[in-house]
Amino acid sequence: MSRLLQATKRLSYCSECRRKLFDGIKVPPVLGFNPPIGEDAYWFERQLLRLAVPGSQPKYSLMLEDDELVLTREDVKGLFLLKLPPASGNYQHVRMFTQNEHLTLQLAANVFDIKTVENGLVYFKDESPALLLRRFDVDPDQVSFQQEDFMQLKDRQPAVGQPTYEYMGALIKKHIAAYAPAMVIFFKRIVFNYLFSVGDAGLRGFSIQRTEHGDYALAPAYGLHCTPLHEKDSSDTALELYTGVNKSPHYEQYGYYGLPEFIGLARRLGITEARAGSIIDSMTGKEQAVRNMVEQSFLSGSLRKEYLRLFLEKQARIKSTYP
Repeated sequence: MSRLLQATKRLSYCSECRRKLFDGIKVPPVLGFNPPIGEDAYWFERQLLRLAVPGSQPKYSLMLEDDELVLTREDVKGLFLLKLPPASGNYQHVRMFTQNEHLTLQLAANVFDIKTVENGLVYFKDESPALLLRRFDVDPDQVSFQQEDFMQLKDRQPAVGQPTYEYMGALIKKHIAAYAPAMVIFFKRIVFNYLFSVGDAGLRGFSIQRTEHGDYALAPAYGLHCTPLHEKDSSDTALELYTGVNKSPHYEQYGYYGLPEFIGLARRLGITEARAGSIIDSMTGKEQAVRNMVEQSFLSGSLRKEYLRLFLEKQARIKSTYP
């Protein structure tokens, strides 16, 4: 048995992770099967075809059986998703996709107090890692919650030009009754995505979900990863902050978003300048906590340095004013 498997056989998830992921059940972090390669691919593909989950990365349905994670049977709606790195595409450091997303989700939840999909790292028998996600659209009784991403919401509206985050705010106001606090959550997530170079968080990167009370709320954050680590031409943001933002004096002077553009977005979302400034100040005052978590992450040493460099660069940008 390899050293990794020997170590992980003795370990388990921390008590807090067990509570969030498995309702306190002790579940080993090593799966009893290998990744979908060769003969094992058939059973994985059956799971893949049955899932209607957005995103380019393969995702498979898992369930707990005798306190171990296994692929779901056809009559069971699994409570967990197993997410693998992209199977194709022109990506760099593709083997670090899982560690990148795990780190970024952990930062969002534990440093920036952003509600995210519950997640953890698991390992196949061959020692390769994957990301384990607890589905937030299914409860333990296999009851599904209605959920729609913003692409689906947009498609039900009259045709618009190029969508922006301001436009997404208008969809929040239309579909979420308690839209004022939802706008603050949304704005905070936009700032986080900018700080951590989540450059693909577009319309499919946000969802609304029906609650047990029958109304709608923003679904937890998901699919967060620092895209420049894998894509050379990654954008700062998937969408423009608002229409005409690139004509702002600050942007025309420096060529990137700074404090004026984010304050401008906040105003358009109905958030006061003082409240927006307070949010940004809070989120740019966590440098040491970010450093600590990045240094303890499962990213390789060179990618940890690049991840931190990108964060510090974006932090400096978002604080910049004009002139």
